[in-house]
Amino acid sequence: MSIKISGNTPGGKFKFSGNGAGKSMKISTTGGGGGGGGAFDPLSIGDAICWFKADSGIYQSLSATGAVASVDGDRTGYWSDQSGQGNHAIASANDHRPALKVVGSKKGVHFEAGFVGPNGGGEPYYAGFLISNALNGRTQGGALTIIMAANAQTTYWNGNAYDSSLNASAISYPDTSQFRMGFDYNPGNPGHATIRLVSGGDGDPSQRRTIASGTDYVQSVVQSAASSYWDGTADNFVNGVQAEHIVGSSPPNYGARFDQFLATGNGYPFAIGSDGNSGYLGVIYEVLVYNKALSAGERASVEGYLNTKYGI
Repeated sequence: MSIKISGNTPGGKFKFSGNGAGKSMKISTTGGGGGGGGAFDPLSIGDAICWFKADSGIYQSLSATGAVASVDGDRTGYWSDQSGQGNHAIASANDHRPALKVVGSKKGVHFEAGFVGPNGGGEPYYAGFLISNALNGRTQGGALTIIMAANAQTTYWNGNAYDSSLNASAISYPDTSQFRMGFDYNPGNPGHATIRLVSGGDGDPSQRRTIASGTDYVQSVVQSAASSYWDGTADNFVNGVQAEHIVGSSPPNYGARFDQFLATGNGYPFAIGSDGNSGYLGVIYEVLVYNKALSAGERASVEGYLNTKYGI
């Protein structure tokens, strides 16, 4: 009996057909994740323009030289883009570089939301990372997907509660009224964070997802193409479940305000962890940005990759 194998999708499952003496047995793939050894490759779905992961290509200095950040507490200054587009991120303040956080096999970047201590010392105050306003691979006005694995925290290093006047911006414009993905802290519900998307407008509050402080989660934002400043739609997903749907509207009630977000030459850098107005409180493990609206299947594949990697 001969065996014939057709199809070689990495990570795919195989279907067997035909057996018996004198017959061939055909093995064909039924699809599955990309990447070697069965692991899904986030680049396999195409159009990735940023990929930051704390376990690869993160340096202590403000350039890709010198020591790599590898142990808990190492300051981080330069985060290499793994997408191949060259959109590297640099800490916005050398003297307040965020620290690497290592918990078991997981590595992330720890942000402290710009906390200033009771004596004005502000230690530790961790700046965010900024990417150049001219992003390689970005189509102005085109669709966009951002997916992030993170851990939300509602208390500072010294045990003080998060200031409810701030919004924890994980990914943002410098002006958080235009775009922010992260969480809000409600002092009426201590120890919990409400994962949100703000895009110059708000979605239905009843759809928002609240998680316990110190919880790992995956947040995904899928934005449609936008032909004008207030055009388009945006969907926020938390751990694979839709949490908000924002629809563009005319001024002054802005909805999906995305038409120039991440567009080349738009004058706004892309901020991770802190944008100067509000900062993230917690750990960001990994960020992926695609220059398209991922399909439900594509988004689920990337989310599944992050879930598996970080045990979410």
